[in-house]
Amino acid sequence: MLNISENTIIDKVDTSRYRSFQRTELSRANRKFKRWLLAVLLIFIVMLFLPWTQNIQTKGKVNTLYPDQRPQTIHSTIGGRVENGTCGRANL
Repeated sequence: MLNISENTIIDKVDTSRYRSFQRTELSRANRKFKRWLLAVLLIFIVMLFLPWTQNIQTKGKVNTLYPDQRPQTIHSTIGGRVENGTCGRANL
C-alpha cells in the first residue's frame, strides 16, 4: 500500500489484537537475513571497483632448429609481448 499521507494510525490501533498484522510483519530472522544480504551485496559492489592486477615474471629461452623459422610465436592465455632484455623478464 502506498503511504502518501503523513497521518498514521499505527499508534492508535492495537496491532497485537489482529492476526493480519502479525502475519504481514517481517520476523526477526527475515530482517536479519535482509540486512546480511544487503551487506554482502554492498561488499560485492565495492569489490567490483577495486583495482586488480596480475603480474607474471619468468625466465626462459625460445630456440628453433632452423634460423629461417624465426620469429617464433608464443601462445599464452593472457595477451602481451616478450621483450629481450638484460634481466630476461616477460612484460605482460
